[in-house]
Amino acid sequence: MYQIITQKEAKRLMDTKQNYIILDVRRQDEYEAGHIPRAVLLDLEEVEDRAEDVLPSQEQLILVYCRSGRRSKMASEILCDLGYNHVKEFGGILDWPYEVITGTTSICTKEGNRTITLRQATMADASTAVDILHSARDFQREQGFVQWPDGYPDHTDVQNDIEEGNGYVLLVDEQIAGYMYIGFDGDPAYPKVKGAWHSDLPYAVVHRMGIGGDFRGKGLADKAFSLVAHFCLDRGIFNLRIDTDEANKRMQHILKKNGFSYCGTVIQVMVTVWRLIKSFTDTPKFITITKETNVWIF
Repeated sequence: MYQIITQKEAKRLMDTKQNYIILDVRRQDEYEAGHIPRAVLLDLEEVEDRAEDVLPSQEQLILVYCRSGRRSKMASEILCDLGYNHVKEFGGILDWPYEVITGTTSICTKEGNRTITLRQATMADASTAVDILHSARDFQREQGFVQWPDGYPDHTDVQNDIEEGNGYVLLVDEQIAGYMYIGFDGDPAYPKVKGAWHSDLPYAVVHRMGIGGDFRGKGLADKAFSLVAHFCLDRGIFNLRIDTDEANKRMQHILKKNGFSYCGTVIQVMVTVWRLIKSFTDTPKFITITKETNVWIF
């Protein structure tokens, strides 16, 4: 049987526990209008059929909420019937006194006869995402450099990304073609940069980006950065930072082509750092960059 807890207790668990999932059982449009940070969306109507995909561990702490508390109680009862052992229901977001964020969980674009989608990953995507990252690591070595050592990224890295709401998959039609980490809370290593950022405004970061072997060389990285830009603008963020190994010339070429400008090296790990600048217009586009001595400017 599930346990009903106060929202204050739910917030305490979020602040002190590590292995948990915040489950939002409202509709997609409600979620996009405002949701609790790190919450995973699973519509009440899909809980019975998709719980195993979204919530792979029946022993994990699951904190459930909805709009007013009615649907969250129904969802919690279904989860308990399915065998989940640590379900706690804490009412509706209407009464939530803490942080709420807005934003979409997926965005797509059409290119010819194919649809390219960037969406938040679920635990059902984890194994495929790990395979893609391992393939990307092997591809790096084929090019003669090692950016990701053995054992990284592994399943734990991807699982943590997804649990924290930062794991994203890139799909071509319905097939997963790529994976990446997108964070909207900065990166603790980036303030310690040997060089200079071109802006101190809030920024997003991209890490652990990989394209599957069957999809390389088809312009998907360009599409991915364009979709990431839309995610950033949706959250009022106009800067995107990414780092890559100095020897990763292929990625550097992609970054330059997509409007990134070189800013320096991260002192802690000594990798090349880039940053994306977008125009402040309703339709995001990349600003053309020119080269001047040893730095890139816009």
